[in-house]
Amino acid sequence: MTDAATESDTPVAGPPDGGPGATGAAEIGWLRAALSSVAILAVGTLGCVYAPNLILNQLDGLSPDVRSYLATGLVVAVVLLMAWGLRRLQARRLI
Repeated sequence: MTDAATESDTPVAGPPDGGPGATGAAEIGWLRAALSSVAILAVGTLGCVYAPNLILNQLDGLSPDVRSYLATGLVVAVVLLMAWGLRRLQARRLI
């Protein structure tokens, strides 16, 4: 038979990746948050808008279908890499 008081007194740690249930206050300020968001938006814009536009308009040696596949692949790759990278930065409490 277990003692209910002892079970409730044991501390429960949050998940190791800093997800829901983790304890601790936010460690970044407003300036850092604003600069981080500007950098994230710049990378997203370059990788998902500007670079695919250059691929579609500047690669003359390829057929239009191949250019559209390359541009689409680049957008998907950038979105996936940003999602993975942002999750890693969040787990380390850098953003």
